[in-house]
Amino acid sequence: MTLPLRLALWASLAGVMVVPLALVISLGLGANHLPELIDQGLLRATANSLVSSLLSAIGAVIIGTLMAFLLDRTDLPGRGALRLLLLTPLFIPPFIGAIAWSGLLTDGGLVDRVLGFSPWNFYGGPGVVFLLTLHAYPMAYFVVAAALRRIPAELEEASRLSGARPSRTQVDITLPLIRPAMAAAFTLTFVSGIGDFGIPVIVGLPAGYETLSTMVYRFLESGSVASPLQTVSQIGVVLLLLGVLGTLLDRQVTKGSVE
Repeated sequence: MTLPLRLALWASLAGVMVVPLALVISLGLGANHLPELIDQGLLRATANSLVSSLLSAIGAVIIGTLMAFLLDRTDLPGRGALRLLLLTPLFIPPFIGAIAWSGLLTDGGLVDRVLGFSPWNFYGGPGVVFLLTLHAYPMAYFVVAAALRRIPAELEEASRLSGARPSRTQVDITLPLIRPAMAAAFTLTFVSGIGDFGIPVIVGLPAGYETLSTMVYRFLESGSVASPLQTVSQIGVVLLLLGVLGTLLDRQVTKGSVE
């Protein structure tokens, strides 16, 4: 790649990525709104964002990994149709999924009208975690499945020829090799969950479960602060720090797996 092309590429990346982030950080550092934000529930919203994103990322990686083994490592009949069915959450916007599940499970929903009772009024934290997991596991599946396809077949064949059962081969040979991919899937789904707005605003807010993303919405819409852009920029800095934390953890796990 020639020097002018490299410079043009870096300039484009700086214009698209660095400059907007720098503006958010500069706005956030322009004044100290942290005491006001803490009084308005910043710590609670941060904890809710961390818990819901962490639990949903763990659930998404577990489901995605099981799907990858089931669909890419077995001779299960109808795998193509099952794969398409299991990946449908990827094609539905999260807020549409939240509306659909609300209309299905909550009081007055379809199940309530058919059975006469609501099995789970899932507004609040559990519903947020459930829907974040539901819409994140297809991403985890794609990452883990791609790693599974790159594993040399000779390694697993050698294990089986040595007398190891298929389950033992998967545990001792395959899982350690896809651990970096699982860590990458965790980071991807964690960061996605941290920034999700549609699910928390539809499922979380009715029960008073506020995350950082819905806190931004509240400050922008309420007009209760004198400098809303500066205020929400400081929330944006917290979101950015959480995303960086997830990326650093991913690098540490990946580095440990390689070593």
